[in-house]
Parts: sequence; C-alpha cells; structure tokens
Amino acid sequence: MIATTVETNSLQLYPYLGSNGLYGYADTAMRLVVSPCYITANKFTHTGFAVVQDTTLQYGVINTLGNIVVPIKYKHIYLQELDNYTLMWTEETYTTRWRFWNWRFLPGLSLMGSSKNDNRLFDTKVNMSKLKITIIENKQVIYDNEVQTSESYRYHMEVNNLGDGYFLHKRKLYQLNDGKAKVISNHIENVIGYDQLFQVNGNNYYITDRNNRKTDGRIFRKKDSLIYTVKGESHAIKLHKDDYLYQNIAQVFEDTEGKQYLFPEMKIAFPQSVETLIDDHILADSVLQQAMLLAPIAGTNCFLVRSFDQITGQIKHKVLQSDGRWVSQPSGEHNFTLRYPTGDIVWPELSTVINPNALKDFRAIAYEDVSENMHWLIITLKRGDHQRQGLWNKQENRWIWNPDNYSIRCLDAEKGLWSFRPEREKAYGIYRPKTGEVLIAPTYFDINSDGMVTLQENGQYIRFYVDFESLQEYRDKIRK
Repeated sequence: MIATTVETNSLQLYPYLGSNGLYGYADTAMRLVVSPCYITANKFTHTGFAVVQDTTLQYGVINTLGNIVVPIKYKHIYLQELDNYTLMWTEETYTTRWRFWNWRFLPGLSLMGSSKNDNRLFDTKVNMSKLKITIIENKQVIYDNEVQTSESYRYHMEVNNLGDGYFLHKRKLYQLNDGKAKVISNHIENVIGYDQLFQVNGNNYYITDRNNRKTDGRIFRKKDSLIYTVKGESHAIKLHKDDYLYQNIAQVFEDTEGKQYLFPEMKIAFPQSVETLIDDHILADSVLQQAMLLAPIAGTNCFLVRSFDQITGQIKHKVLQSDGRWVSQPSGEHNFTLRYPTGDIVWPELSTVINPNALKDFRAIAYEDVSENMHWLIITLKRGDHQRQGLWNKQENRWIWNPDNYSIRCLDAEKGLWSFRPEREKAYGIYRPKTGEVLIAPTYFDINSDGMVTLQENGQYIRFYVDFESLQEYRDKIRK
C-alpha cells in the first residue's frame, strides 16, 4: 500500500531515502509525497512516470500521485520518453512444461536407467520471458514476444527516436498521431539524414522519406568488396575480414550505373580510378589494401582512409577526393569528428588537437568530445602509472579545466555540471568548468548523471538523490 501525504498532479518529485532504508518521493520543498516503501526508485520521466521495485524484487511503474499505473510484477522495466509519450519495455517471467522441443536431459540420468531421486528422463520445466513494448498513456502494444529467459538478455528496447513523433523499432518506421503509433513503412535498414531513410526490398535498397515515398530514383545493391582501378588495372578491397583490426571496413552500395557509395553519404560516389602515388612516393594501392576504415567526410567530396603502416608500425590517415586525387590531410574547413561504431574517435588525430607544450611531462593517450560544445575535448594523460584528465578547447588551443584530476565526466551538458575524482579510489565531487566553481567537494563514492549518488556511511553504502543545483540531499536526516 502506498501512502501519500501531499495531493499533487504535477509536482517535481525526486527519490527520497527514508530512515527505514526504503525509498519514497519528495518534492523540491522536501515534503514527502510518497512514503518510503520501495527497495529501489528511479527518477520520474518528464511525462510523469517512475520505475519502482518493492520487497518482492519485482518492478512496476507509479505516477506522480504515487498510484501504481503498471502492476509490480515484472522482472525488468525500462522507460523511454518519446515526445510527450512514454514507451515501456517489460520482461515478465513464467514457467511452462508444454513445449517438448525445449526439454533438457536431467543431470545424473542416463538412457540405461533412471535416477533414484527423479523418475523423469527429461526436465520439462522451461523458464520463459514475455517481452513487450507498450505506450503507457494508451496501453498500445507495439512489440510482443516470448523467449526463453536464459536468452532474454539478447533483447533490448532498441527504439530510435527520430523526432517529430517518428521512431524506428525492428526495422519498422512508426509515427505517433494523437498518442497512437502507426506503422508508416517496413524494412528500414538505417537512417541517412533528418528526413531520409534507407529501405530494402529483397536485394534492392532505396532512399525514402518518412512518408514512405522514394525521394531518389536510384536503386542500390550492397557489395562485399570495393572496386577501383589504378592505371587501368582493377583492384578490390574486401570489406569484412577476420582480423579484428580490419572488421567492417565500410558499407558500400552500388547503383545501376556501377557507381559505388560509402554509407551514409549517398550523394558522392567513390572514385572509380585512383591516382597511383600519394605524397609522390607512397603507393596508393598499398594504403587502400591495408585500410582499416573507409569513411565519407560529411559535407565534402572526400573520403578518409585509415590504414596501418607495417613498416613504421603506425596508423596513418589519408584523404582521397571523389576525382581520385590524394590529399595528405583534410584541409582546415574539414572540421569533423569521425568515430568507429564503438564510439572511439578516429579523426581528428590526438596529436593534431592538443598543444604538446600543454602536456608537460605527461603524454596524451586518449580523448573524447563533449556534446555541449564541439570544441571541448576530455583529454586523458599518462605518466607511468599516474593518470590525469582535463578539459581542452581545441579551437582556442588551451585548457578550460587543467588536468589535475584522475577522472572527470560530464553529468549535465545543458547546465554545465561535471563530476571529478582527484585520485583513484577517492571520492567524487561536482564542478562547473565555465565558472570554475566547486559545487560539491569530493564526498561521494559514486555519482550518476541522473543525480543518484553513493555514500559510505556507518560502514555501509547507501544511495540517494542529490540536487546538484540546490545541493540538497534527498534522504532522512536521521541517517546523518
């Protein structure tokens, strides 16, 4: 039973840790709205729902009145906001004995004789999971599947929000209209741009818009090799190789005219004929055949070739123009970031983005960009076993936040809030780089971007919510 102490329909609520070790919810004035009765409690979505877990270790969903809107009976629940609606992924488990193809031999049994403890030759009990994706507001089910529980970890929500009420799931394009999701088109392979999709029909690929209309008369076929010529001699690059360094070099599609395109830039064709030499002495074919990655540079007529030089043992980057001519490096206007599917940055090279004089006796080993400002980079430095991270402005060529901490992480790009850890195995604090303010000194064992922190207190770890702006801890004062 949920007890509420404040009547509310639209209050901003946050998880609150009570003196009983359970969670409820409180508003910004620290008034208790939902009494502490849950083992775990997540933040509310902007649409007004939160996932909670009770003492049965099952999950459900409540609204801001504290009312249960999704029964607490699920093994897992995940929520995703979609415009003004809420998608919910649920996993509900059960046991069945009816599906003989899932039966398994019991341990200790043999065909020569049965076990003393069990006369059954097979274990006919099968643990199953029912997976669903539902729009909470109208209970519309857009995905429903049953799998063995042991395999359920392979399934995820996998919803790509395209904005303006459109989203992709399981290669289907949906549109939300008055809260109802309608399938607009099927067999969507990928997204090319804001209003362009890549659709497949058999072996043919087409460029379509969100209304399932072909916006381009071309028909494409997917290729497993990239073909080019050097001095009239044909060469091929195998796009998928067994070596882990060379897997998934590029996705290449060929149109009916024989022109080849590197996904997702489907407007500029890869050159059919390539200049023989790079920098007057490097053979183009040797670079292309050792390619680890081929990628179009968005907004240009150029392609980046990332390859491994076996002689020097170094990774090299070269730029090939659509007319087949080589450029040693991208020109200044080609200010772009290129990533592997894993998220690792391929370009620009680390040596080109940070002033060596800023490193002192450290060496830069890795970096990542920051979403709030494309000119900000988190730079990781090493000196022996010592690690430091700082915030570098690659446009101004200076430190915004000196590399004085073991680790830093952006918590809220919009508000400019960051966590920092001065030393390994030490506590985290909160910092605002733009103003140079330390909002919270190193205090917490862990800090998540959703505001949940972990604190070691009285020999145990406790988790609760902290408002980084007001610095208010949402927990019972008795615990302090």
